[in-house]
Amino acid sequence: MNIVFNGNTILSIFFIVGILLALIYIFVYTKKDSSKKELPLETITNEDISLENVSDENISPEKSLVLVNKKPDDIFSYKQSSQITESDIQNIFKKVITELKISDIAKRLNDSGVEYFKKGNFEKAIHLYQEAIGESQNFTLAYYNLGNAYFEMEHYKEAIISYEKVIMLNPNDEYSYYNLALSYSKLGDYKTATVYYQKAMGISPGDHTVHYNLGKTYENIKDEKRAIAAYRRAIELKEDYGAAHFNLAGLYKTKGFYKRAIDEYELYLQYNPDAEDAVDVKRIIVELFTK
Repeated sequence: MNIVFNGNTILSIFFIVGILLALIYIFVYTKKDSSKKELPLETITNEDISLENVSDENISPEKSLVLVNKKPDDIFSYKQSSQITESDIQNIFKKVITELKISDIAKRLNDSGVEYFKKGNFEKAIHLYQEAIGESQNFTLAYYNLGNAYFEMEHYKEAIISYEKVIMLNPNDEYSYYNLALSYSKLGDYKTATVYYQKAMGISPGDHTVHYNLGKTYENIKDEKRAIAAYRRAIELKEDYGAAHFNLAGLYKTKGFYKRAIDEYELYLQYNPDAEDAVDVKRIIVELFTK
């Protein structure tokens, strides 16, 4: 049987294809990515979540690491239309196909785990996340939340296993690389932490918190040159990043670059005029002027 395409048929086909492409374009490029950086360790539901910084009081006198990032609270994570690439599109459809396989039971178990997590009942949350994974073994969000619950309980090795599972399912999940790095830092394995921060940076080079934490990690292994470069890059990406100015000032002070140290301390105070340590920082500046 021969099928003959006349001019009207061809035009109709092009018209239908054009409509489909337009719908895909509208759907893809109007979807917003709700995630931001500099977030506290927390699990994810499908609700909107307010984002804020969390400090780590155990790290002193430098400013602390920025704690674990959240994943987007939706299965989509689109970039702006001007930035999207063919690779992004492939990852989006792969992620959609994976998420469509997640059962409703697994999703409910995950959300129940989130509620217990918020109440501080991490053991119950872990149990529910594990049940969610038992229902849908490719449930990346449940693995991610499981890692966060283990992290809160300071079970960093178990957290690492969970984040690694996320990466096995989605090799471009920058948040899990970030959290792996922080988990290894908590275990004192700073060299491995730098590897994972660099992987996160390769996926999201414009994330100032990754550069900042990388700088902090380089400090821990006494690589001051790379630490300075990382802090400076973080400041290039976020000029008013007070913690980066503070830590950079400390490195300059240690290396005897007192003028640069004074400049960075003053920038820290400029961007953080109400900082609790403002009096101490001013005292340091006065001392540096005498050197």
